[in-house]
Amino acid sequence: MPPEDTRRGAIMENFLREEAASEKAALQETRNELRHPEAKYRVLMENVNEGILIIQDGGIKYANSRAVEICGFAPEELTSPSQFANILLPADDRQTANAGREENGDRIFPPHRGPFRIVDRQGKERRVEGNSVPYEWGGRPAALFFFRDVTGCEQVEEALRRSEARYRRIVETANEGILDLDANFRIAYVNRNMAEMLGFTAEELIGRPIEELELEEERSLTERRRERRIQGRGEKFERRLRCKDGTIKWFQVSASAKMDEQNGFQGTFGMFTDITEQKRAVEELKERERRLDAFLQGSPIPAFVIGKDHRVLIWNKALQELSGIKAEEVIGTNRHWRAFYRVERPCLADLLVDEDLEGIARWYPKKSTQSNLIAEAYEATDFFPALAKGGRWLRFTGAIIRDIQENVIGGLETLEDITEKVKAERALKKSNRQLRALSARVQAVREEERAAIAREIHDELGQTLLALKMDISWLARHMPKEGGTWIRRARSMSRLVDGTIDTVRRISSALRPGLLDDLGLKAAMEWQLEEFQGRTGIECKFTSNREEFPLKREQRTAAFRIFQETLTNAARHSKTRRLEVELNAQDGTLILEVRDFGSGISRGKISSPRSLGILGMRERTMLLGGEFQIRGVRGKGTTVTVKIPLRRRPGRKE
Repeated sequence: MPPEDTRRGAIMENFLREEAASEKAALQETRNELRHPEAKYRVLMENVNEGILIIQDGGIKYANSRAVEICGFAPEELTSPSQFANILLPADDRQTANAGREENGDRIFPPHRGPFRIVDRQGKERRVEGNSVPYEWGGRPAALFFFRDVTGCEQVEEALRRSEARYRRIVETANEGILDLDANFRIAYVNRNMAEMLGFTAEELIGRPIEELELEEERSLTERRRERRIQGRGEKFERRLRCKDGTIKWFQVSASAKMDEQNGFQGTFGMFTDITEQKRAVEELKERERRLDAFLQGSPIPAFVIGKDHRVLIWNKALQELSGIKAEEVIGTNRHWRAFYRVERPCLADLLVDEDLEGIARWYPKKSTQSNLIAEAYEATDFFPALAKGGRWLRFTGAIIRDIQENVIGGLETLEDITEKVKAERALKKSNRQLRALSARVQAVREEERAAIAREIHDELGQTLLALKMDISWLARHMPKEGGTWIRRARSMSRLVDGTIDTVRRISSALRPGLLDDLGLKAAMEWQLEEFQGRTGIECKFTSNREEFPLKREQRTAAFRIFQETLTNAARHSKTRRLEVELNAQDGTLILEVRDFGSGISRGKISSPRSLGILGMRERTMLLGGEFQIRGVRGKGTTVTVKIPLRRRPGRKE
């Protein structure tokens, strides 16, 4: 080949090689340019906040990271065959699972927008809002799904709906009335309770200016309140509104301003509480206070009134005279204690206002009792050394003051100066003690005289009669047999002397039974009861839990005399055929109980001053520090019970 052809061939080959390299570079540049937007789109799809799925032939071919996060599956799990159908709930599956499939040889890509439900890896149902559009993947038809998780949003919306319904129920059922006014002070909303309090329906009130319900005489005050609301200031106040029927009601109002973001006035929101009855109660209470003040000021009984806060409200003239403290010195203060005590401490009214019943017992131990006449009142008697010169004895009564709702609002305390009465009672008690001492001395002297007379009769007269009987017996034995008349006379005289001796013994025993001193109380009572049964024919039963009772001589005598009196009364008045007597010692006390089964003594006879026998028994018992009780039941009998403290013997337990 000629050299020129060879050169041309080399040039052509170089040209073709350069052309081929240029075309290859251009193709590579073209390929790079094509790959660059795909990379951009992939980056974009991986970073959007929505889940993206590419569905083809009923399966997931691609899932971005947000879709993986929402479904909870790993990417390789999510793109496994038929996984798309597994995560959709059946109802939603019928709508979307066929996306990208062939039907009758045609490609179907039905666009779909709306809510879906899916099941995540943990089996929890999640709600998503999605949109599917036709797409092509790998040169074949597919569906591109964009979706976002709205589970939380729906929960929030549902919570908001429930909250709104709940608050609406609260507003509609609230005890308070609620008014919502617009910027022109027209009623924009009113709850049912507010409408009912005013006598309207809600429809009648909505749109009306609030001033139609206001009183003309309060207009200027209302205008000032509106100015404060326009300035964004809320407040609480009391006001009156006119009802549909023309009546006026009082309301406690809590009002607040509604302002927008630019602090512009939008209206007023108000809570209304009907206080008409409270206002009426307050007025009634004030009227009662005025009447009470007028009554107490004109009363001769010292008295004062304190409020719930323990401050003096009333200090009447009688108390001013008693205490020497003027009303103006204590009214409005809590220093009323100065009138009665040297140091600060609560008065009876203070304790009642605080309803501190334990405090009453603590501050007035064994001096106070609950009143039988006044509910929730206490009475007490005490000596007040700081009151007047030399101190005064006072009987005072404290009572609670309540309003018509039964709330404690104060206390009243009245006082009575009983100093002279106490002195008289003490003098009377002293006189009674002296009289009892004198009576005891008289009883003792009487018993001593009886014992002395009994001894004289027994020793002197008894012995004389015994000697006379012996002389008559001797004469009868030494008379001649032919003196029959004289012998009969002597024997008659002997019998007469025997009868006189028995009479002397009976009189001696009645004056002072020897058994009482020699054998004790039990033996003397048994002897007396046997003699009583033989004389009256009344069946008698005697029981005792002791053979001996440690009694002093005067105790034995008193118990025996009381026993004798009960027998006498039973024989004279009861008409009983049976009598039971018990003599026992229990807990250091001698207990004598005499019970008959006759007509039963009446209450009038028990308390009658003519029942001298009962008075004598009671007096004897009291002198020994004992207790005397007599009870009668008509047609069933009478029971007398006497309790006398026993004289304990050393080392012996009762």
